[in-house]
Amino acid sequence: MAFKDACLAACEHIAHQTKMRRLLDDDGRPNFDVRFYAINKRGDYASASIWSGGTFTINTGEKESRQLESSFLFRKKS
Repeated sequence: MAFKDACLAACEHIAHQTKMRRLLDDDGRPNFDVRFYAINKRGDYASASIWSGGTFTINTGEKESRQLESSFLFRKKS
């Protein structure tokens, strides 16, 4: 399983297990966000969150760091 898939699976598990009405929006989705980060010694990395809009910064030894968008389960309403 790829890092991105593992992070998304963790988010899906939380979203599926959230049953308390006070923690859900009108569509039955979590009204909170959780973000996961994964990295290994080879330099593979990923990030995922429940809601869109998350970013993370990575530096792989290059001169500059890069900011990337996290994968997500649900897109925030505009």
